[in-house]
Amino acid sequence: MMKSLVAAALLAASAGGALAQTATFDMTPDAFKERLNRALRADGGDPIRSCQTARNVQTCTFGDRAFQQSVAAMKEMNLLNGRFNLRTRLLIETSGGKVAGIRLTGSREEMANMMAFVSLFMNALMTMDPRITADDTKREADTFGLMRGDAAPDIGRERVDIRPYAAITCLNQPSRISMRVQCDLTPRS
Repeated sequence: MMKSLVAAALLAASAGGALAQTATFDMTPDAFKERLNRALRADGGDPIRSCQTARNVQTCTFGDRAFQQSVAAMKEMNLLNGRFNLRTRLLIETSGGKVAGIRLTGSREEMANMMAFVSLFMNALMTMDPRITADDTKREADTFGLMRGDAAPDIGRERVDIRPYAAITCLNQPSRISMRVQCDLTPRS
């Protein structure tokens, strides 16, 4: 029943239509990105590398220095083998110069990308509400089933929860459909 506002915005943007939804977070996209970058750096992660804007949606990629260091450490422990590219993305929907929705996407194809996505999710939550602790975000990652795999009984179904700072919807698909994982943060209206 609950449709993702970000998905609707992306559909409207791709169709050239205007978005009827007007609820926004009380921050500009630049303020959100600045706060997120601070959180990512403090956590030892990579900041946003670049963003491209198409209509009212910014699509951002991240640097991968810390990601590649993590991959190298996992290879030393024989947990990974091969080459890996960071697959996390940030989409920011805007309306009236404010953030109207946030989509985080990633991959659960292998451990390094899954961990990078969970870290991005946790840092995005701390960006939205600075009172949230690292322990709180770990509980949130569990609540939203970010690490669940094909054996989870609700794989392929959205997990939705309302927090004081946002409505959050996360989805992991069965691997036969997609290894993509995503979470949407939308303003409470």
